[in-house]
Amino acid sequence: MKTITLCTIVRNEADNLPGLLASVQGIVDQVVVVDTGSDDNTVEIARQAGAHVVHHVWKDDFAAARNAGVAEVEGGFVLILDADERLAPGAGEALRQAVASDRIDGGRLPLYNASRADASIEEVLSGSKRLGPPIHLERFLRRTPDLRWQGVVHEHITDWARDGKRFANLDAAIIHYGATEEVRTDRGKAERNLRLLELAVQREPKNAVYKTYLAQDLIQAGQTERAREQVEGAWALIADLKAQRKAAPDPTPAATLRAVLLLQESKFDLAASTIQQALRWTKEHPNLVFLGGLVHERRWLETQGADHRSARLESAAKAYERCATLGDKPTSTPALPGATSWAAATRLGTVRLLQAKPDQAEVAFERALASKPRHIEALLGLAECQILRGLAAQALSALSPLLHTELADGWILAAWAGFQFGGYQEVAPMVEQARRVLTTRECLATHRLWILEELEAEGKKRSIA
Repeated sequence: MKTITLCTIVRNEADNLPGLLASVQGIVDQVVVVDTGSDDNTVEIARQAGAHVVHHVWKDDFAAARNAGVAEVEGGFVLILDADERLAPGAGEALRQAVASDRIDGGRLPLYNASRADASIEEVLSGSKRLGPPIHLERFLRRTPDLRWQGVVHEHITDWARDGKRFANLDAAIIHYGATEEVRTDRGKAERNLRLLELAVQREPKNAVYKTYLAQDLIQAGQTERAREQVEGAWALIADLKAQRKAAPDPTPAATLRAVLLLQESKFDLAASTIQQALRWTKEHPNLVFLGGLVHERRWLETQGADHRSARLESAAKAYERCATLGDKPTSTPALPGATSWAAATRLGTVRLLQAKPDQAEVAFERALASKPRHIEALLGLAECQILRGLAAQALSALSPLLHTELADGWILAAWAGFQFGGYQEVAPMVEQARRVLTTRECLATHRLWILEELEAEGKKRSIA
């Protein structure tokens, strides 16, 4: 049976459903819509489009809703999409070829998160209005009698996929419009997911995946201490499974969160060992490489000896350069924001500044701005490069729009630039403003504190003279 059935879960999706159905027209043979209690005209839209509608009582269980839909499919392949997703043009051909070849049981499709609700598919695919690189998800599945989803939230097919199933990466892009901040806020996704994950962890306290997801949502909710407890629990569970040589979840998500939290506490040795252990357990991932670079960069300040300090910076630079090459590699774990683009390029630029290589730093900052225009750290870094290259007036012009913000870095660099062709008295107000800001906020780049201290020392010297 060589059919494709779209299965989707909906509730009050009258605005989104028509776009989803239009994107799969001529690609799927049938549509199954699982409605979990809509009180708008979602069901009417689905029926008018020829979809088979299943009424499912919502029980705080996404897997149950998925399974209610797949139960209506007799054979062929199931395409899983949500109402806020669209199948990109050209995807249909890749799906049909996969069905015709009959060589796989499942396909991983690249999902691109739109950064704006009004972004076109072309803008998302090109990266101009996209949140990070794509993630590859198991969304195209052969309908077998044992196909079932698991998990009350962040549902998955782990057990089914492990049972000798053949998977392939397919060039059939999905555009997701539900990851934008306004959509998540309007629909209360964060609060809903947090509540469901709390229940999931209570029911399955030894499920490392649930603990990791819960830790991630707790971080987003500002509950850092509780997040630490969950991620430590997840990491211990994964380590125990690995020690027993049992099947364990991908350690990358837990390692990412653990390293991030340890870096916040300046526990560099633990962060480094976490990253190294994860790399021994799994393949290279942008998050692990990027965070490894951050560890080297942060430890540079405490490293003794010029040669060792130089080696730290170069190790950080190599890690950030490596990140730029990983953006197109398929992964099922989302990359940290900018880990393969603007964030890695900005960090590289900062390291090159510390290495007294302003020309190389400038190239890195310009690459960051090409990926994320108006990125504050990259703009500041570019201005610092200009000062080092003797272009103080140009740097002042670039810094001017940033001086209204509560950023000590901007005031420090503006004072430094002004000092190049003026006296200390002229820049003293900027120095004082930087100090005022530093009472409540730290510098984005720690080395700029040294610039500030040098300016203040020069001011004292001039006052004594």
